[in-house]
Amino acid sequence: METNLFALMYETPVWRPLHTLVGSGMFIGRWVERLLDLSETAEPKRAILDLACGTGHYARALGLRDPEAEVYGLDLSLSMLRQGARIHAKREFRPERLVWVRGDMMELPFGDASMDQINCCGALHLFPDLVPVWKEIARVLKPGGILTGEAVCVNPLVAPLQRRLMRRKKATFFEEAWLRDALAEVGLFDLHYEPHRVLAMFRATRRD
Repeated sequence: METNLFALMYETPVWRPLHTLVGSGMFIGRWVERLLDLSETAEPKRAILDLACGTGHYARALGLRDPEAEVYGLDLSLSMLRQGARIHAKREFRPERLVWVRGDMMELPFGDASMDQINCCGALHLFPDLVPVWKEIARVLKPGGILTGEAVCVNPLVAPLQRRLMRRKKATFFEEAWLRDALAEVGLFDLHYEPHRVLAMFRATRRD
């Protein structure tokens, strides 16, 4: 994911859109729309953080849905961020308040209780230990703020392989009960969990 080639092909039909269609049974436009539906809140948002933003597919969508919010797209890969900035600059319709940040999900460069929403789609399964990530998310979210995300589910067809990878600390695959307990440990509750084939979309709320 650090290479320029991967960044160039990430949003093309041969990569992220294809993976979303195969994994969820939805075209990526519909998938993003569903995430935006889950992102709705009664109060307007002032700050949104898109973690592991890649080239900014979700960051752009979130910014267009909440045009008054400052949106931060955070990723560890400079190649992804640079390609995201190029795509953003070429779009006729784009959020004006989109800031690209190179950073680590385990040490977020944001203050406590500074975000109304944190989103993470497409990266959570890559972390064998998510506890530090959940703690940082809970720290940065405001009380009443929401976490939205996408995760790769435990699937009966490949569950033995998935569990072997988790035992070897190579990845994390999600189950609803496990996710509910993990988020509750850091003060994130009211989990809404939607599995679609091997992908799941979810939302949880930060409590005091």
